[in-house]
Amino acid sequence: MSRMIIDTNILYSLVGLSTNQKVIDSPIDQFKLSITTPSLIEVISKYHNDLGSIKKCINPIINENIELISIGHAPISNGFLYRLHFG
Repeated sequence: MSRMIIDTNILYSLVGLSTNQKVIDSPIDQFKLSITTPSLIEVISKYHNDLGSIKKCINPIINENIELISIGHAPISNGFLYRLHFG
């Protein structure tokens, strides 16, 4: 299965925070999805006052439906994600 690195707009559409017809019409389910830590930091920055939306976005990472690619200058540990999601 080929890998697709997604951005926040695709993530928001996948978790139901927005609607993107291109994502709906695409064969995205045929790919192993990944997202980078800078994109996840963008999610946390955008929704810093909305913990429910942050949890929606990190849920597919926690459930291993989307792989988190840690970028050296912006690492996020799994422990941090678990505390954020379940805390």
